[in-house]
Amino acid sequence: LENSTIDVGFCALAYQPESEETTDRFTSTFDFLPVHLHSGIQAVIRTASSEINFLDMLGNIFSSFQDAYAQTALLMLLYFAIVFAHIFWMLEGRDNGMFEDNYGPGIIDAIWFSLVTAMTVGYGDKVTQSLAGKLIALVWMVLGAYILGIFTAALTSAFVVNKLAQGEEVEVQAVKDLAMYSVG
Repeated sequence: LENSTIDVGFCALAYQPESEETTDRFTSTFDFLPVHLHSGIQAVIRTASSEINFLDMLGNIFSSFQDAYAQTALLMLLYFAIVFAHIFWMLEGRDNGMFEDNYGPGIIDAIWFSLVTAMTVGYGDKVTQSLAGKLIALVWMVLGAYILGIFTAALTSAFVVNKLAQGEEVEVQAVKDLAMYSVG
């Protein structure tokens, strides 16, 4: 595959070094990873090199936002950020000088704190000071990181699916399907 002398390679490899010298020679050439699952024989193909087109990449990124899981996770993140912001403002608005007493400016401060906390940035310009506020902020940190992880995973998954849909598929279900490839 590396020298382009074959198009497809099949590998069922179990490596057990006989000596330290053999181990050094093979591990400097090949990367042997421990087997965690038995996956049987797998086909490996050489990918065609292609140039990266910035506009195509940008289009793939924005088309990933059409994924239902990404949209749901983003809406959940915004919904919970607003709910937790109201809780933070009610707990911290009167006694904490970092959150305004009045609802309008105070809730904006609390939404800022809520989003920054959920995104694990934590600027430190706004902090909770009461014990109840700190405990609820801790719950929001964990929940926000979880929801943000779902959002990121959904975007990544949609991006990869979009990218794979653009590529050429190699369908090998039987030995006769290999006739068009140089096999080694």
